Amino acid sequence: MSKSLSPEGRKHREEVGRRIKITREALEQRPSEFAARLGLSTQSALWNIEKGVAYPSIDAILRACSEYGLTFDWVFRGQKSGLDQKTAAKISAVERSLN
Repeated sequence: MSKSLSPEGRKHREEVGRRIKITREALEQRPSEFAARLGLSTQSALWNIEKGVAYPSIDAILRACSEYGLTFDWVFRGQKSGLDQKTAAKISAVERSLN
């Protein structure tokens, strides 16, 4: 039996999903292409992650790191310090456009 997430856990899952979506948009990837590169079985799986309904799997994050130069610190903590400058700048631009 799985335990439901605490309010803090749900908020974190939503933040992770938001960062995944921001990253996809910053890298100008179509949802279908991004989902395939992350090894997700369907585009719906990506949407569930981006909406904060589901956490991405470790495999999906490892693929994102390998394919796009992302870091676990960015995905799970929101820390851009380990990203290359170009990727960090693109992500920051998308974040600014959303605020």
